[in-house]
Amino acid sequence: MLGVGAVEETVRCLAKLERVSAQAIGTVLTGLHRRGMVEREPDPADGRRVITGITEAGKAALVNREQVITERLAAAVDSLTPEERERLAAALPVLVVLAERL
Repeated sequence: MLGVGAVEETVRCLAKLERVSAQAIGTVLTGLHRRGMVEREPDPADGRRVITGITEAGKAALVNREQVITERLAAAVDSLTPEERERLAAALPVLVVLAERL
């Protein structure tokens, strides 16, 4: 059963959020469900819909993923030459604008 206060969404909402088709997000959710990362159950208000929520294992995987990405990014920046780092620093304002538009 989905926990109280859990972030719960329908496939349609998740697809809209990720800007992909409901079919694509459904495929991803099926794989995550098999791995125990999300739980799915019928919407008590509308039995035709399925509510999806993240499990504790899913939350832990997200934290680990963020740590791995941060470590990889730090290593990549460390590998840059001083000139490349200067160019990257100069490009950061534009990269921030792009990130905000995503």
